[in-house]
Amino acid sequence: MGCSNHTMPISESENSKCSHILKGSFEVYYNLQTSASSTSGTGNQPSKVHTITFHDSYIAIEGNSFGGMILPIDKIVSFSWNESISDEK
Repeated sequence: MGCSNHTMPISESENSKCSHILKGSFEVYYNLQTSASSTSGTGNQPSKVHTITFHDSYIAIEGNSFGGMILPIDKIVSFSWNESISDEK
């Protein structure tokens, strides 16, 4: 699985050596394990972002309306993105 995929299922045993930056207008969906029995994420409303940066131990997303967010790889249950048709304002 490479950084160009638009969906990245993440497991604890998977350790991406990839460091890649995507710039543009994206809708990002993610789900994080927040405790042994709870998850949290975007649900049906995506985060509108202009930059996605993949690192070995985390994914950073940046948007105009919320600044930025770090998603630790070991907490990600699911992560996907689509190119947005309209630019974020």
